Amino acid sequence: MEDLIDTNVHGKPVGEWEASDCGTLIDELQALRRSMIDGEKRLAAWIADAAPGQGASARNLAHYLAMRAVDARGLQDRLARLGLSSLGRAESHVLANLDKVLGLLHVLSGRPWATRDADEPTGYRRGPALLEHHGEMLFGPARKDRRVRIMVTLPGTAANDAALIGSLVHA
Repeated sequence: MEDLIDTNVHGKPVGEWEASDCGTLIDELQALRRSMIDGEKRLAAWIADAAPGQGASARNLAHYLAMRAVDARGLQDRLARLGLSSLGRAESHVLANLDKVLGLLHVLSGRPWATRDADEPTGYRRGPALLEHHGEMLFGPARKDRRVRIMVTLPGTAANDAALIGSLVHA
């Protein structure tokens, strides 16, 4: 049986990467970062109208929406092959996660990197804490025996359909 060798985009065996691989990823991530910042600018009026204390989360949501507007599966696969975050679990701190990956790629390729923490509306600690706080504000305190909460979006007509609501609750 023929040996199968996993290769990267340049046809080299995985593990044999070079600075140009990091450079390509850096370029793609920088473009993604720019689209996130552009998305924030497009939604600036909406962000400004956010409730007091919600501005950072509104900015993070704008970044998240911009990131999810792009099919990043190939990029995510290449990041994962290097052992880096694939950006898939960063809902509460989107820009911070992307910046950390960019920083690691700069270090791997021997390029200088300056932290961008000041640009990030939510980070690794603050983002999840804000998410927890906002969840409690919306749903009330979590039960000690259950952390899961379910939020459902329904059409306006469903608000008066007791049978539908009852069946959803029962399910």
